Amino acid sequence: MDGLAQFCLQAILLIGLLTFTSASLELDLGAAIPDKLTQLLVVVLAAVVAAGITLALREKWRRAIIGWIRRLAAEALHAARGVHSPRRLGLLFGGNLATELLFAVSLLMIVRGFGYHVGLAEILFINISVSLLAGVMPVPAGIGVDEGGLPDGLVGAGMTEEAAFAAVLLYRLATFYLPPMWGYFALRCLERSNHL
Repeated sequence: MDGLAQFCLQAILLIGLLTFTSASLELDLGAAIPDKLTQLLVVVLAAVVAAGITLALREKWRRAIIGWIRRLAAEALHAARGVHSPRRLGLLFGGNLATELLFAVSLLMIVRGFGYHVGLAEILFINISVSLLAGVMPVPAGIGVDEGGLPDGLVGAGMTEEAAFAAVLLYRLATFYLPPMWGYFALRCLERSNHL
């Protein structure tokens, strides 16, 4: 539920930023698709068709997958019933909004530390765009996607490549790579105190 709410909120914020600010997504959709990508898409499509045919022919596997899908749907409905109150919906979407703003402010402070003045709306736009891209990529926690996308956005906002890369490394270090270290010690302390 939290992931779905975060994705929806990011999409709404991105559309709002595209509508009400001067931010824009510059996509080159007219470029030719590389041959390797076409081959990969054909292989993936063939694998999906082969899996569909196999499932259609194997009743035991089909029943197992349909049972798994039904259990998953029942769990999703149970979770959805838990957030029917406006208070819980507010906490869910408000918490995700606060998270987006705090991550954007963190990146903004690091960018300002390098002596560049980029607006909060622009940083928020860059951060949300890259987060949405990382969310659809099959990479855990956006590792590599964020480190590749954020510098491009910051360079587009007026930073030099070197400063943008350094700012993104500091940002990811502060917000993603270091917190598990002190989180480990906090977890151990809570376990020793019988709070967990």
